[in-house]
Amino acid sequence: MAAIYITRWPSAPMAGGRPWRIVLDKTTVAWIEPTGGDVMLQVDEGRHKLHLELSGLLRSATVVFKVRDGQTVHFSCMSKPYRLLFPPFWLFALLFRDTWISLRQFDPTEEGAWGRG
Repeated sequence: MAAIYITRWPSAPMAGGRPWRIVLDKTTVAWIEPTGGDVMLQVDEGRHKLHLELSGLLRSATVVFKVRDGQTVHFSCMSKPYRLLFPPFWLFALLFRDTWISLRQFDPTEEGAWGRG
């Protein structure tokens, strides 16, 4: 068995302050709160696809990753609330719906790796 560890950085309560779904391989496996927190999930060894989703309209980009048996892969995520301040972005966000929250993989052993998504 392997694991993924997702850290959510606290942010302004956009989108009603609702929790985001963690979607692994097209299946909702957990939720992460907008106020921040950590989620650790057991996964099978192999290639996976991960994204966060609030609704069909609001989501992160999909991250494709591989994990080996016994390995833990780390991710961080953070909302992008500043986007709502610019009206032209609303149209952009409707066309590119994976821009509402960042999701990135990182190596926690690297200096500065715990930086925000």
